[in-house]
Amino acid sequence: MGSSSSSTRLLDGTTYTLPYSVISSNFDEYANIEIRSKRIWFTAGAGVHHGIVINLTKESEYWACEWGTGGKDVYRGTSMCSIYHKTLGKFKIRDIYDAVEKASYGATYGSNYNCNEWTEYVASYLGCSADCRWNGTCCQGRY
Repeated sequence: MGSSSSSTRLLDGTTYTLPYSVISSNFDEYANIEIRSKRIWFTAGAGVHHGIVINLTKESEYWACEWGTGGKDVYRGTSMCSIYHKTLGKFKIRDIYDAVEKASYGATYGSNYNCNEWTEYVASYLGCSADCRWNGTCCQGRY
């Protein structure tokens, strides 16, 4: 799996990579998902990192699916350190994971396919629309 820098991660607290065995054992469970974002700073200025956060109602933790320079990153966290962007709805874990896989398959991170485009693709594979902009204007004044 790829990885995101801890400074760009959407979740905080105790975080660790989520193995496929844990994901697949929850395939038939439903979870609420939302797009979340976090302000990031880099050499050229500031931007906004977007990703998918899965809220497991039976657990006191969250799952995040993100796209970064290392590719796809799926991990658990105990708290959020990101800004709400948009609720996508309630989906089966299997469908969420399939959308994440489709958005990641054969792709590499770059200026034409970064976390914003990747997040929009995940949403579209779930039948939702999303508008994720690098500068955060999509977050309706929350930055």
